[in-house]
Amino acid sequence: MGDYSILIFTLLGLLILVGPLTLSIIAMSRTAAIKRLNLPSQNSLNDLARQIAVLRDEVRLIRAQSGSADADEPEGLDEASPDDEVVVEPPTPAAPPPYARPGSRTPEPEPARAAARQSAAPVSASPDTPAVEKQSFEEVLASRWLVWLGAIVIGLGSIFLVKFAIDQGLLGPAVRDSLTFLLGVALILGGEWLRRSPLQRQIASIRPNYVPLALTASGLFAAFASLYAAHAFHGLIGPIPAFAGLAFVAFVAVGLSLLQGKFVALLGLLGAATTPLLIATPNPSLWALLPYLLVIQAACLTLVYYKRWWSLGFGTLTSTLFWPAFIWSQLGFLTDAQVIPLGLYLLIGVSAFFVLRHMFRGSELSVAGQNWVEKLNKRPSNALAWLAALLVALFMFVLVQSAEYSAIAIIVLTAFAVLYLVVGRFTPVLEGIAVAAATTVVVLMGTWPELYWSPETGSVIPVFFLFGGLFGVAGFAALWGAERPALWAGISIAVPLALLVIAYWLVADFNADYRWIGLAVALGAVSLAAATRVVLFREAYGLNISLGLYAAGVVAFVSLAATMFLEQAWLTVALSVQVLALGWIYRQIPERSLEKIALIIAGIVLIRLVVNPSILDYPVDGFWRSTWIVYGYGVPALAFYGAAKYFRDAKATLLVPSLQAGALAFEVLLVSFHIRLFVAGSLDSFSYSLLEQSLHAITWLSIGTALAIRHQRHANLVALYGSRILLLLAAAQIVFFHLLVSNPIQTLAFVGDYPVFNTLFLAYAVPAGFAFFLAKRFQHEKPLWPAMVSAILGVVLVFAYLSLEVRHAYHGPVLSAHQIGDAESYTYSLVWLIYALVLLTIGIVGKATMPRYVSLAVLMITVAKAFLFDMADLEGLLRVSTFLILGLTLIGIGYLYQRFVFRVPTSGPANEAAPVQSGGDA
Repeated sequence: MGDYSILIFTLLGLLILVGPLTLSIIAMSRTAAIKRLNLPSQNSLNDLARQIAVLRDEVRLIRAQSGSADADEPEGLDEASPDDEVVVEPPTPAAPPPYARPGSRTPEPEPARAAARQSAAPVSASPDTPAVEKQSFEEVLASRWLVWLGAIVIGLGSIFLVKFAIDQGLLGPAVRDSLTFLLGVALILGGEWLRRSPLQRQIASIRPNYVPLALTASGLFAAFASLYAAHAFHGLIGPIPAFAGLAFVAFVAVGLSLLQGKFVALLGLLGAATTPLLIATPNPSLWALLPYLLVIQAACLTLVYYKRWWSLGFGTLTSTLFWPAFIWSQLGFLTDAQVIPLGLYLLIGVSAFFVLRHMFRGSELSVAGQNWVEKLNKRPSNALAWLAALLVALFMFVLVQSAEYSAIAIIVLTAFAVLYLVVGRFTPVLEGIAVAAATTVVVLMGTWPELYWSPETGSVIPVFFLFGGLFGVAGFAALWGAERPALWAGISIAVPLALLVIAYWLVADFNADYRWIGLAVALGAVSLAAATRVVLFREAYGLNISLGLYAAGVVAFVSLAATMFLEQAWLTVALSVQVLALGWIYRQIPERSLEKIALIIAGIVLIRLVVNPSILDYPVDGFWRSTWIVYGYGVPALAFYGAAKYFRDAKATLLVPSLQAGALAFEVLLVSFHIRLFVAGSLDSFSYSLLEQSLHAITWLSIGTALAIRHQRHANLVALYGSRILLLLAAAQIVFFHLLVSNPIQTLAFVGDYPVFNTLFLAYAVPAGFAFFLAKRFQHEKPLWPAMVSAILGVVLVFAYLSLEVRHAYHGPVLSAHQIGDAESYTYSLVWLIYALVLLTIGIVGKATMPRYVSLAVLMITVAKAFLFDMADLEGLLRVSTFLILGLTLIGIGYLYQRFVFRVPTSGPANEAAPVQSGGDA
């Protein structure tokens, strides 16, 4: 194998060394053929260039005659830029005469000059000029993709050649690294020589030429790999020479990219970033790898600055963050020895993007008067810096978590926070990264495992004080003269408040502790001092919003102190009082930020009191066992009503309706929970009796009716929809529970010992009264169907109430559906007839058709009962009296209809014709 190995190694070496030259010769031969084919086109280009030169001379002659300066020459007639690759050889024109003489040659007519300009215009080879023809797939494949594939294959071949030599022991480390470096230099020189050749320049003027770029990129790849292997694998050079060599190659790539385009830079970046992956080291070291990556980042960002290749900038960001992610995926847990280089690498890496953005200040499109989204779109440097800041914040979170919150990790996190605060303060477009830093710190503190697992948290509290003080002091110091002082004021208030709540929750478990109460009061006093300072300069520095935020912070800390002193529901009560306090502050300082804060806090209060199942476990040992319900719902209801008054001029469309709706919800729940406790005994009881249902229905009907009347007098959306919800809820419960599911005849529930004033009265009579009142009150309101439905429901409830009262009179407090006696059946018929007569009387007196129709319906039910049941079940005088009374009633109703409803006029034409119609001819 030894002889064959040497032979194969020699052949591969010759192939790699001679390959570039062979490719160059092939390219030159192909371009020579192309030149012969395009010779007529080149002659045309030369003719057009001569015409342009003649036209330029004539323009100068005309200006000399008119006395205009050459400086006013239009930009379209300037000399071609150095970047234009068209190589033409125009003849040297004769010098123009200094002045016009009689009989001198006159310029060509205007149409001729226009035609000449029109024909000469396409000669410009500026980058904006579109391609002459769209390349075919075969041409693209042969001239572009195969070339790049060849470059990649060359790079991989050089690496595999070195690997083969290592495996076979053919060459020593020094020889291998030297040959690889020389191969890279040869490829780089060959690519640049090929690019400078006239024939390649002719090809580049017609279409993109990727052969020189591919050779150069392969050479850069080989040079990077050789230097890195000499230092990290073989120890041939120390850290300083290795760093200098890598920096030199990086800057060579920068220089070549300026000449050959961003493809060289992208491939150089790819090769440099993936070299450590392709060649494994026996003793990997982060201190060797990460500086190398920073050198690559610096070289690429330098290219971005000079050439504005933003795709290279985003590629550099990807390369910068790839390696930390790869390292974490391999290591998982990080030791302090690994946290230090990784932390420094992330901080230096993101600082490089901040520096790049700083270098572009004032050199890009103006962004005055635009929002932050437009600023990011118009300035790619802003978008790149923002993306880098957000991603590094995410990586910093992972780093601290992977290091399990070690002291070194906390120090790195502190440096990260300071860096973001400083950069955000002095770079207005990046002010928001301070919020990213604050969010990262708060989330990390809230997910600290030691707070959950260990009862001893003495070492944790100082860290909370550190970051609370850092963001509190830095935010207050940064707001003076800042472009967005409210952002810094919000940070200085929100971060200490959030850290205090997290610490109180995880350390003290929301138990009363005077130390935490004192801390909350002290922070409230600090916020008050900050507000006092801000109020003195709020007009000069535009600090109205900041003042409102500090005032809100005072309220928040005081409310939190009150919550710490009290327990459970008092937290929600404190938050609701904070909404009221924010409303009062808003009346003094009408800033929209206060509206948003109040809306958020109001949403939290609503969630805790309306959809929070844990409230069912709160102790209720006071009077009627309702201690916490009184203040837990009463105080928030009053606070929301007051806040709605304060915010009545707010521009936020959701705030005032939300506050009013919240107050209404608290009021309803306050009464409903008291009913629940009074009847069922506890909030989590499974029983839901007819008595409790009746009291709830009466409550909802009362509040809903009041809201409907209020909306009728003074239009209010909350009153309108609140009344609809409550009335529909009450109606649904009455129909499905009172009449069907919880009907005492089916459930055999106890309804009371006394007639009339019992559970039946509450379940049927009182709701019927509300139904009739609503039908009468809103009978002319459109749409008409709610009043009609309400009236019908009232009639049904009265009918049910009368029937059940008859049952109660014969069977006592527990009703049953069996054993209906003759007297009871007779009583049903009699009561229903009286009910029908009452309804008819109401319809006749009130001249209303609906009561008359209902009375007829009740009468038909009574008649049906008489013929279907009473005729068979009753005997003797009861059956006789039933039918006699029913018959007389029917005749009387007919008489009443003729006398009062369809009565005939006593005078007029109709009266005169009446005898003739009734008498006939007989």
